[in-house]
Amino acid sequence: MAGSSADGKQLWEYNTAQPVETVNKVAARGGQIAVSGAVVVDGMVYLGTGYAISAGASGGNALLAFAVE
Repeated sequence: MAGSSADGKQLWEYNTAQPVETVNKVAARGGQIAVSGAVVVDGMVYLGTGYAISAGASGGNALLAFAVE
């Protein structure tokens, strides 16, 4: 979920725990987000998802990229 810095209202959300279509056509699956958070660079939002297997977390292996509107 992304929130507005002005009022905290939800701007958008994305379910990371699902299969992901990749650029190189190699199968990937999102999962638990166990990193510091999203990074914004040159109009893109990048978010790593997966590789956190502890306390019931779901694993995955995807780097998600979203264009900023």
